[in-house]
Amino acid sequence: MVHRVIFESFGRLILCCVVILGLLKGPQVHAQGLLGAEPMAPSTGQTANAKASPSPAALRSEEHHYGDFVYTISGDSIEITGYTGVGGDIAIPAKINGLPVTRIAEFAFEYCFGLVNVTIPDGVAGIGTGAFHQCSDLKNVTIPASVTSIGQGAFQDCSGLTSVTMLSGVSSIGAGAFQGCSALTSVTIPDSVTSIGDWAFYTCSSLKSVVIPAGVTSIGIGPFADCSALTGIAVESANPSYNSPDGVLFDINKKTLVQFPAAKGGLYEIPSGVTSIGPSAFSGCAGLTSVTIPNSVTNIGNWAFYECSSLKNMTIPSGVTNIGNWAFYECSSLKNVTIPDGITSIGQGTFQGCSGLADVTIPDSVTNIGPGAFQGCSGLAGVTIPAGVKSIGDWAFYECSGLTSVEIPAGVTSIGIGPFARCSALTGIAVESANPSYSSLDGVLFDNNKKALVQFPAAKGGLYEIPGGVTSIGPSAFSGCAGLSGVTIPNSVTNIGNWAFYECSGLKNVTIPDGVTNIGTWAFYECSSLKNVTIPNGVTSIGQGTFQGCSGLTDVT
Repeated sequence: MVHRVIFESFGRLILCCVVILGLLKGPQVHAQGLLGAEPMAPSTGQTANAKASPSPAALRSEEHHYGDFVYTISGDSIEITGYTGVGGDIAIPAKINGLPVTRIAEFAFEYCFGLVNVTIPDGVAGIGTGAFHQCSDLKNVTIPASVTSIGQGAFQDCSGLTSVTMLSGVSSIGAGAFQGCSALTSVTIPDSVTSIGDWAFYTCSSLKSVVIPAGVTSIGIGPFADCSALTGIAVESANPSYNSPDGVLFDINKKTLVQFPAAKGGLYEIPSGVTSIGPSAFSGCAGLTSVTIPNSVTNIGNWAFYECSSLKNMTIPSGVTNIGNWAFYECSSLKNVTIPDGITSIGQGTFQGCSGLADVTIPDSVTNIGPGAFQGCSGLAGVTIPAGVKSIGDWAFYECSGLTSVEIPAGVTSIGIGPFARCSALTGIAVESANPSYSSLDGVLFDNNKKALVQFPAAKGGLYEIPGGVTSIGPSAFSGCAGLSGVTIPNSVTNIGNWAFYECSGLKNVTIPDGVTNIGTWAFYECSSLKNVTIPNGVTSIGQGTFQGCSGLTDVT
């Protein structure tokens, strides 16, 4: 899911690429995990000086081999940096050449698929970031009392891991440390632990229960989110920072709901006095059908109800002033939502994938509709954009296939890429006449000077002649216009944007005029009826996927 990514650009895959390819999930964004991208390999530290003898310090930074283990020397201790063996049951040595092994480095055993059991010696103080990432055959691990910190994503995606023994000594469990350990049925968090990082046990789908010891004073975002078998979270009574009435994790003052166990379903009433629903608090609660939010709540965090696919009823109280990004992402059973007057911004992907959403009321207080805010809300037949809205983000209503018409109010001064792209029932876009930035001609959205064609309604078909004077066909301008059979592009056009005619499967004829100097990536992607194309002399580059999937294309000049 989009929000779990820390190592791979937490800016994530650029929204435009992800959305247009239909890949966006969210924190998904959210969804390869904390170590979803290719990590940087640990540095070898080798010297490039081939003539002079290396200094003792340089020698100590070099990588050495001891059996199947790769290591470096730091001061008077050893750090394991890699492993070259075939796996099975292994024991990390306590000493190498008389020096103690004190640390397992970042990504040291990453992708060691044959590794089954690992014995970590007493004396190791730290397990680095991604140290055992995707060791999918790893079954059991015992973390000795000498270890004080388990790094970010240290055991992420060890999908075969069934048992973890953490001896008292560990004080910090890093972000995503055991994320994706889907076979892990139980875990005992030792009394020494004081902090549990973001998504530490995210998607541990076999985990049934967990006890938070008294010493834990810091818990990050969604520590047990999407743990689909988790029925309850217990907190030791002496804990000064957290408690857990009815198996739900709150801060000690019951002001913030931190985590709702994903295996709990049906109806739930949030206790009065709670002011914040934390990020990922209900993420992946597929059996949850209804939540009553008290009037005391002012904040609904990012991904708060992410993929609560059975959630049907939701009343957002008037005191709520913030609804986070992807808050209701893929709540596919949600039917209607009234957004309260205090909300000024509808964030990125807030209602994305709410395919059952038939009615939404946006208040006058809203000034911004974020990227992908209502993307994929295929049941949405109509929407009224209030007069106070100033900006509409990229793909805000992308693939709202039930939307038939829309009006842009006078106050909108910024519209992103393909705001209504692939809205297959959309017959026209209207713009209030007083709008200083945008206009519409024959239901087609342009900038006010009619220099840029912003969006062509996907339900309009047949032949279309772009007005003379237009210089740019915007990104995703004709995306998904399956009924469009021909387009006349005037000589004034110099730019055809990315995804401009993406999946215009009925498009047979298009002449690109000589003045065009840029044709964007995926501009004619899967225009399967297109027969021939002449690319003008001024074009210096044919971008990625420009004519990909044009199966009928027989001639290109």
